[in-house]
Amino acid sequence: MKLLAKNLGFGYEKGKKIFDGVTIEAHSGRCLFLLGRNGVGKTTLLNCLGGIVEGEGSLSVVKDDKSEIDLLKLKPKERAKIVGYVPQTVVFPPMSVFDAVLTGRLPYIKWGISKEDIRISEDIIERLSLTDMAMRNVLTLSGGEKQKTAIARALAQKAGILLLDEPTSNLDIKNQINVLEFLRQTTRENNLITVAVVHDLQLAVRFADDIVLLKQGKVYAACEASRLSDDDIKQVFDIDAEIIKDNGKYSVLYK
Repeated sequence: MKLLAKNLGFGYEKGKKIFDGVTIEAHSGRCLFLLGRNGVGKTTLLNCLGGIVEGEGSLSVVKDDKSEIDLLKLKPKERAKIVGYVPQTVVFPPMSVFDAVLTGRLPYIKWGISKEDIRISEDIIERLSLTDMAMRNVLTLSGGEKQKTAIARALAQKAGILLLDEPTSNLDIKNQINVLEFLRQTTRENNLITVAVVHDLQLAVRFADDIVLLKQGKVYAACEASRLSDDDIKQVFDIDAEIIKDNGKYSVLYK
């Protein structure tokens, strides 16, 4: 399965587009990170990929049998069964972690919470190692724990696509690594299509499977993370850097 966006364009003001002609493919079981300088439109593009805002172009899910689902034609409740979205700033009302995860089942709830809704929520909480804090108030959680809870809520939607806007923002280094390791593992275990906006090049080359670089409203480069070049970084971020591979892991050395 893949998420296919063709010729996406969007602008808040008439005649002023933030990006235009953007085509992206994101595949199941892989993490794709969107990178670029501030103001290039990464978050807006992510919102377009989730159908949260609608611009020009087409957006579809291509199944393994080649059949397609037009995401832009779906009602929000139906789209929520396919796309899970985790915003940059996660705000929860006072509730338990369990109840926060259970809200991910809202697209499926008609007359009341079912045993299946509870079972799915409990299963995700267990798989994400949140059992010990399931009855804790989300407002008492650390930043990393809140991020995991937000991702768990999105997974409770049973969506095959997971979109995250800066999932490591406001986290310390340890929690940044923990969240991205968890995200990569969850993506592979559940065969998800994961697309995330990430600012940190170091984290991107280490945890992404695929990278899309945006520059001046266009896709400058789209490649596997292992194929990202020093020149790509120079052209997009205007900095001199060298990508280094050590023991199978990539890092960026700034000059």
